[in-house]
Amino acid sequence: AVAQSRPHTPLLAPKQYIDMYNPDEIPDPPAPAESLVNFPYPKRAVGGNPDIFTLQQPTKRQVKEAIAAYYACLSMVDDNVGMILKALEETGLDKNTIVIFLGDHGFHLGDHGFWSKYSMLEATHRAPLIVRVPGAPGNGRTCQQIVEFVDIVPTLGDLLQMKLPADLEGISFAPLLANPDRPWKTAAFIVEDDGDAFGECVRTNKYSYMEFKKGAIPAALYDLEKDPWETKNVVDDPAYAAVKKEMAELLHAGWKKALPPGYSAN
Repeated sequence: AVAQSRPHTPLLAPKQYIDMYNPDEIPDPPAPAESLVNFPYPKRAVGGNPDIFTLQQPTKRQVKEAIAAYYACLSMVDDNVGMILKALEETGLDKNTIVIFLGDHGFHLGDHGFWSKYSMLEATHRAPLIVRVPGAPGNGRTCQQIVEFVDIVPTLGDLLQMKLPADLEGISFAPLLANPDRPWKTAAFIVEDDGDAFGECVRTNKYSYMEFKKGAIPAALYDLEKDPWETKNVVDDPAYAAVKKEMAELLHAGWKKALPPGYSAN
């Protein structure tokens, strides 16, 4: 395994990467802090993150500089991964090496006034995942199906024909490596406990629904097709009453209810 500390904070990269991105050309973040209406997170959560800024909101210039620095870190990581893949090819190890590239979480870049990873919104609970298995038909293709971090170990066990514990809360996504378009999980599940707000979330291809044990707003529902940046909480909108009921039932039923056709959980 090769771990890279970037683009984790501090957002530092060699000058050659910093020079690739002009802060003046960086667009403003979508979903500004002013869009936080009927929002379930504690107010303190929108005050920035000490990993990047102090508790006050950054200036517009600081926002652009931070995003440019983040992009610079990504370019550095991209080059580093390229060197690893090149070394595998030059030594012939690419013929029998499974490559999995992933991040451990997403990252807010000023959207909603947030920075870093402290929410259950799309920007933080979606993470990059690239898999290459020698000879797999799906290599080089994009897969839009839902997979979760808990699926990594079962997948490796499946590919390597290893015996794994029967009580793992994930399933092998090896079938997607053969056919990225096949039916798969209908939802992903997320849990957050930052001390002030314990929350649980279920996310399908169309909606994201979350419940909180603390706070003035106990639940949130976002229509990801109409509102991909989650700026409007429609949990109390009568037009979404049936969706809210369905998503709440799925959240409480748990991950086993979201398994793909033909799969069963022990």
